[in-house]
Amino acid sequence: MTAARFDQPTPVTDMEEASKADQEQDEGESQPDLATGELIFNNRCAECHGEGAAGTDQASSLVGLSLSEDDFEDLIRTGGELGPEHLFGSTKVGPDGLSAVFAYLTSLE
Repeated sequence: MTAARFDQPTPVTDMEEASKADQEQDEGESQPDLATGELIFNNRCAECHGEGAAGTDQASSLVGLSLSEDDFEDLIRTGGELGPEHLFGSTKVGPDGLSAVFAYLTSLE
């Protein structure tokens, strides 16, 4: 039985096809998951900000959020002027989860 050789590159016969597959994979990875963002929002934020981020007597509406993603992350990671109740470290919401929540909030109208 012949041993597999991993030191030789695997030939790619169709470079256009391979390039297209790589591009599709990259595009899929860069898109935050809105369903995940909604789930995280419902678990972490909806108690105060309400269903669909419409706001409550405890916290304002987040519909039409005008923060940039960097400003949003800064607010969530530091608490900003809002204090420690808005402090969510990376152990509570990871970077991908935070991007998903931001994408969810900015998708609301």
